[in-house]
Amino acid sequence: MTTTVATVLGHPLSLNRVAGMLPFFVLGVWLGRGKLAYRPSRLVQLTAVAVLVAAVPIAYLVASRLSNAWVYWNSAYQRLEVEVSEGILIRLGLMAVGVAMIWAIMMLAPRRQTVLTGWGANSMYPYLLHGFVVLAFAWSSLPRQVDNIAALLLLVAAVVALVWITASRPAVRVLRPLVSPPVDWLLKPQR
Repeated sequence: MTTTVATVLGHPLSLNRVAGMLPFFVLGVWLGRGKLAYRPSRLVQLTAVAVLVAAVPIAYLVASRLSNAWVYWNSAYQRLEVEVSEGILIRLGLMAVGVAMIWAIMMLAPRRQTVLTGWGANSMYPYLLHGFVVLAFAWSSLPRQVDNIAALLLLVAAVVALVWITASRPAVRVLRPLVSPPVDWLLKPQR
């Protein structure tokens, strides 16, 4: 019986998910250091649009062939019913698609201040807080599938409202000590 990283790290603290998502976090830190200050050319922007359009059929194909468990990054390959080599290739493929989509979105993101700039600056709050809403939804008696356009539009409106509320100034002010506590006393000053 083979042991995989997911079984070694286990579920506590979601360390397996952190390990799987680590390349995205590192990329985010790297890009956050001014790497996207330039204005992309028209060709780059058209390529980014093509990548996002191509992502739609790719997402459909992936969703029709893989279980939802793949997107949680917390299951061993045996549990996902694939061999280790196949699982590694699938994960690398999912990561490549994710990086391509991140690149495309970053190339299309405006380089000026917009109405959504504040949401982007406070995006850690919706990211960390959405899990509680997802758990509440999972424990509720609400339907698990969106089977009509009205339900889909209602779900999209609820998601936008959740992001708006959790990224708002009052929520950030109240939750800052938990989400972004002051750690200056831990860090050595730069000279």
